[in-house]
Amino acid sequence: TIHNHLKTQIIAVCENKVLTKMGEAEDLTAKINELGEVVKNAKAEKKPTEEWKPALDEMLALKTKYKEVTGNDFGPAKKEKKKGDSQQAPSEKNKAKKEAKAKAKAEKEAKKEKSKRGT
Repeated sequence: TIHNHLKTQIIAVCENKVLTKMGEAEDLTAKINELGEVVKNAKAEKKPTEEWKPALDEMLALKTKYKEVTGNDFGPAKKEKKKGDSQQAPSEKNKAKKEAKAKAKAEKEAKKEKSKRGT
């Protein structure tokens, strides 16, 4: 029927757009990575800003285009924080440091108190 034929055509067009966007995203990713290397190498070689700034500007423009195409920022996926991650128990080394610091502070306060009483 005509309805099924139209439905098939619509699906084909949608799939083609998705594949085109995926291909475009892959192209953008390759270009962004390439320009990133150019900028990184130029900075490592301590080249003047004027030499690598155009590559940086182009890379930032491509990142904006990438977000328009994919709906996501360019780069590694953001890690979700799990509940309790920020409340991790201090390591033994950190615990010992905190105790030593607290002890030193207490001794300093005691000396201060002693000198006040002594005058």
